[in-house]
Amino acid sequence: MGLPCCLALSRLFAYPQTSLVEDLQTARNGLRQAGLHQAEEHLQPFAGDLTMRSLHELQERYTQTFDLTGDTTLELGWHLFGEQYARGIYLSKLRGMLADHHIDEVGCLPDHLIHALHLLELLPDDAAADFMAACVQPACTTLRTNLEKLQSPYIFPLDAFASICTATPVARAAS
Repeated sequence: MGLPCCLALSRLFAYPQTSLVEDLQTARNGLRQAGLHQAEEHLQPFAGDLTMRSLHELQERYTQTFDLTGDTTLELGWHLFGEQYARGIYLSKLRGMLADHHIDEVGCLPDHLIHALHLLELLPDDAAADFMAACVQPACTTLRTNLEKLQSPYIFPLDAFASICTATPVARAAS
């Protein structure tokens, strides 16, 4: 059911905590065990970047990258709808989907990437493919383009997700 390893990958897009290196290792191990070796390889540069920075530096960079501009926000609805009324409808639908799957909003809006990835792992295959094609992939494509302009190391976990998208039957059905 759904896309493998997305929950583990989602933790890399949460505000950095002391568990970040462990979360990264969990994601890499999960990808490796699922046979998603290319996705796992995309995380290597991200791992290298983490080892060179203190937790404070990682937290500061996270805030500068994701919280100060709409261009790089992790709120996918922003990339899809901007400030249009349709974003409110999208948020409402996502809130219902999160509740249906017992996912807590953990202090961020329901359209945050961590929630989208979590949903993709839990949704039935058809629903996951539809959600990915209509919402997650287009928003992540825009987000990755904007992160690349900043030379952000967060492009690597996004590339790992893109690799999962091309390697799994659910994701191929979304194409």
